[in-house]
Amino acid sequence: FAIERHDLATGEVTTAVSGYGGAVRPAPSPDGTEIAFVRRDKDISQLWVKDLASGRERMIYGALDLDVQETWAVTGVYPNIDWLPDSSAIVFWAGGKLNRVNRDGSGHAVIPFTIDDTRGIADAPHPVIEVSPDNFTTTMPRFATLSPDGAQVVFESLGRLYSKSARGRDLPAPLTGDPADAVEAFPAFSRDGASLAYVRWNDATLGEIVVADASGQNRRALTGPGHFGNLAFSPDGRMIAFEKREGGYLTAPDFSENPGIYVMPADGSSAPRLVSRDGGNPQWGAGSDRLFMLAGEAGKLALVSTDLNGEARRVHARGELANDFRIAPDGRTIAFRQNYEVFAMPLVPGGKPVDVSEKGGSLPVTKVSTGGADYIGWANGGETLFWSIGPSLQSAQVSDFFAAGPKADDDKTKAYAPPATGVPLGVTVAAAKPTGTVAITGARILTMKAGLAREDAGTIDNGVIVIAGDRITAIGAAGDVTVPAGATMIDASGKTIMPGLVDAHAHGPYGVGDLIPQQNWALLQDLALGVTTVHNPSSQASTVFAAAERQRAGLTLAPRIFSTGEIIYGAKAPDVYARIDSYDDALAHVRRIKAQGGISVKNYNQPRREQRQMVARAAAAENMLVVAEGGSLFGMDMNLVADGNSTLEHNVPVDVFYEDVLQFFGGSNSNYTPTLVVTYGGLAGDPYWR
Repeated sequence: FAIERHDLATGEVTTAVSGYGGAVRPAPSPDGTEIAFVRRDKDISQLWVKDLASGRERMIYGALDLDVQETWAVTGVYPNIDWLPDSSAIVFWAGGKLNRVNRDGSGHAVIPFTIDDTRGIADAPHPVIEVSPDNFTTTMPRFATLSPDGAQVVFESLGRLYSKSARGRDLPAPLTGDPADAVEAFPAFSRDGASLAYVRWNDATLGEIVVADASGQNRRALTGPGHFGNLAFSPDGRMIAFEKREGGYLTAPDFSENPGIYVMPADGSSAPRLVSRDGGNPQWGAGSDRLFMLAGEAGKLALVSTDLNGEARRVHARGELANDFRIAPDGRTIAFRQNYEVFAMPLVPGGKPVDVSEKGGSLPVTKVSTGGADYIGWANGGETLFWSIGPSLQSAQVSDFFAAGPKADDDKTKAYAPPATGVPLGVTVAAAKPTGTVAITGARILTMKAGLAREDAGTIDNGVIVIAGDRITAIGAAGDVTVPAGATMIDASGKTIMPGLVDAHAHGPYGVGDLIPQQNWALLQDLALGVTTVHNPSSQASTVFAAAERQRAGLTLAPRIFSTGEIIYGAKAPDVYARIDSYDDALAHVRRIKAQGGISVKNYNQPRREQRQMVARAAAAENMLVVAEGGSLFGMDMNLVADGNSTLEHNVPVDVFYEDVLQFFGGSNSNYTPTLVVTYGGLAGDPYWR
């Protein structure tokens, strides 16, 4: 950091103070001859003064608290300092006290003061979370799509396609019955409803595009191996558009060349043809001669179209905060997603793009959903708009949410109201659990039981652990524990056993796009390092909750996974912006995450304190954890504690907690998760321990 001087008369900007250790928190003296500032000497922050005429610099106090130059400077990186009116001395904060020192460094003294005060602290929610149920119902079915006539729903759950009646009266049934060791994803109906295309994926052999009849039978592979997603039949049924993607992180890097949007004949009679190297989510309107897709346009997400050679490009709609667009099959309506809801508007003929927003504009915009919307699509030729929220498929008719014309003054027809219920898509399955009895013998066991002294790990040398099913039934020294007859014996002599680690603030990949591989090396690595449970406070709902279900069902080898899904975010990032203008807004976001499978919500960067309070109270009302972070802002951290957030994520950006903070924080029931990878005001854990 450096201190700059801005000449108000000329506008000239020059450097006033710089050098090793940085220069922060400038305070010019009232007589205009000197400037006080904070500088770092190795790991010690000091108070310095510079003579503006000579340029000489001197250190006048060498025991400040550690500044936070390692983080951003929104708070000035050290508390304010100030001069006495006669420029004889400087007043500053250090050691949890107010201090003064003469301008020449002499006469340091603590300015005594005490405060006898009270502060209200809201109660933080800490619900009991069930971690090992015998069975569960999936809450994150994905890719739900209505058949063109609106009668059938096809969706993916636990890596397989399921089907059920759109009337919701039957239970979901596996669609294909394919015995292959594979994941089925990205289903797409042909416009006549006779055919269904989808991606079949295996971690070893990669992906292929499969075409079947509407019942999932008579399957044939069109193309592969490769990385594919987001399929769409042309209106005449002769072509299939799709994304060709890249691998190389969670999935194998092979067959990753020339990614882009392609089309190919639905009968497989010729090879795929590249349409565009940019964009994604290919889709068709009323004709088979133009392909719609999503692409960037002037810093916004846009719905564009091209001919099948990728030429004659047109921009139809764009939105600063929109994160998805869907063109209706009749080409007359556009659905778009913003603030986690789906909105609809007419598509204007012609080549001029329309800027879209949930607030409307030159064209009428209707909010069609309430409570969230994922996997948006159309049925009945563009008359039905559908979407998913958690394990529910909801839909609405264009004729209901678009009035045919202006209403008469005496028209008593009720205004459109978004549906409150939908078609249930949850699949109930047994949780994978071990059976039988296992005895682990000969190990050094660290019990870590409650009530031990700080340096006591509860060590048992030559210990025995007995496990029946998925429960530890006995721990003790050899000779003190009776091993049941018939138990499987594991000799762990020379090894140390400790309880599994819970990573309370874990991040990591769970899918590539919306494709979840069968196994995940990052999760296997967690297990290998002793982590048996993770809580991810910022992730993608469609992958993290689906991955958690795969782990619970025994399909993916991984720690137990819990998450907030997407953060309840106050900054205007289109993919995750969660607008909160009222408590009802906050409650809707919390309920959306709960429906998707969240046990917690992330209260993050809402700009006003009352917005953050609304999120905390909404989470408490829904009996969910609410985890929050102040983003290196000490004042916000203290507000989050006062307002009853369950945890404070990342470290509070100070080197020492003084008695005021200890009393305040200690009087709350907010927990503290000072992470190692992200550290405010100091080295992160990895470089520190290196």
